[in-house]
Amino acid sequence: MTLPLPFQFEKPVRSVGIIGAGPSGLAVAHALLKEPAPLSASTSLDPSEPYFRVTLFERQDSIGGVWNYAPEKKPATDGYPATQIPAANPLLPDSSDSDNDWYNAMYRDLETNIPTNVMHFANTPFPPDTDLFPSGREVRDYVRAYGHDVEPLVRLRSEVIDAHKEGPSWVVTYRQLDDKQGSAAIKVEQFDALVLATGHYDIPYIPDVPGLHDFAAAHEGVVAHAKAFSVPEAYAGKRVLIVGNSASGFDIASEIAGGGALQVYRSWSGALSPPVDKSVQDPRVEDRPLISEYCASTGEIIFTDGTSLVLGRDLDHVLYCTGYLYAFPFLKSYVEPASSAGAKSHDSDYLVQYHPEAKGNNRLYRLYRQLVYYPDPTLAVMVMAKLTVPFPLAESQGAVLARIYSGRLSLPSVEAMRAAEREREQEVAKERGTDDAAAVHGQAFHCLKFPRDVEYYRSLQKWLDEVVDRPEQGLHPVVWDDAKYELRQRSNQLKLDRVRKRLDKVREDLDKEKKHKH
Repeated sequence: MTLPLPFQFEKPVRSVGIIGAGPSGLAVAHALLKEPAPLSASTSLDPSEPYFRVTLFERQDSIGGVWNYAPEKKPATDGYPATQIPAANPLLPDSSDSDNDWYNAMYRDLETNIPTNVMHFANTPFPPDTDLFPSGREVRDYVRAYGHDVEPLVRLRSEVIDAHKEGPSWVVTYRQLDDKQGSAAIKVEQFDALVLATGHYDIPYIPDVPGLHDFAAAHEGVVAHAKAFSVPEAYAGKRVLIVGNSASGFDIASEIAGGGALQVYRSWSGALSPPVDKSVQDPRVEDRPLISEYCASTGEIIFTDGTSLVLGRDLDHVLYCTGYLYAFPFLKSYVEPASSAGAKSHDSDYLVQYHPEAKGNNRLYRLYRQLVYYPDPTLAVMVMAKLTVPFPLAESQGAVLARIYSGRLSLPSVEAMRAAEREREQEVAKERGTDDAAAVHGQAFHCLKFPRDVEYYRSLQKWLDEVVDRPEQGLHPVVWDDAKYELRQRSNQLKLDRVRKRLDKVREDLDKEKKHKH
């Protein structure tokens, strides 16, 4: 029996384009720049120069990615529900404008859910005066300091509008805004490999609920996604319905409740069977079950238990905290067109695909170990796994990718990489206790809830440990030893204790207010 041969690149990788200069883009850039040249490389190479030619594209005005806070946001007023990526997405700014209208999901008072002693890059601790759960501003400054050495390689105000393969090269077309003139120039560059480090907090996902489209169209400005949220004071004196049970749903509901809102409701799946621990539930937020229907003509929102809220009488705004789609609008030939959604997942080479039973909550396909696009490993994606610790993960993935591209690590055959993806699908089905396609073909594929996330980090480290060619060289990420594991294990409880303490103060203040009124 002949075993499949390891994957062989068509030509050596020397130039790498990285789309995104947030934490993951900066981390893989660091890894590539620290990677030694192959022993087989020409002796004419200057040993003082990096082996890889690295270029990063960032559409914002500065590095930092999602951690850059933009106070002025221009939320979309159309395009609801949002379950796929049409050719022209109403939830995105008009890319033909000369202004840089892009904004991200960061809001003013965001606080991390991961402590600094777990969140940090390798050998790069947070400043000693940083809060254990730092603010968005503190993280932004930390990321920018981490990326300082890489910044000269970043094309700022450069929005990638197309990326495709021509022969052995990636052709990247981008729109670069002029800082002084406000005009835009279309430019093209070519690379041997392309790394997608755009994150997964860009394209809002809003589920398709009966009547939502007509409701949003009839009542302009009422429905929005959490990406448009900036400050709680914007909802002072208003009645707001938060939809979603993610971390952002709980956080933003509390933010708005504490910002002077008249009433805050939260619609989520656990409302009819709430958690036993009431100490982490905000007493100012009233839970409602899932929404079953919107009625545009009456302004009524009907819930699954038969209760309802009426716009104008009970409610002023609806804010969806329902996450984001995996999407790369510039990678057109690798994204399944909305018109053909529903094809079997294994019948094509799409990276982004929509399975009808996943209800728009899409996943990425044809990835080996959540990192390498195995039909063509000159394409890779960074930190698309969810429920992870993103900064150290970015360095682990970046270190692996740099060693693959330099030849110090090898990839198995395409057949073996495809089999590994099938194994992950089987894991998801087993974890969810179902063969439901919505789980296997939805974002659960990328969810690595603790301790699954640490198992993944350790698997990447085990892969790195296979290097025998100058193993001491290159970027060395955080090692997830027992002590680090314990810190990760305790992080969620530390955050809950912090939330509990804050909400105890809220309850105390409410009790005082109630007694004062009587």
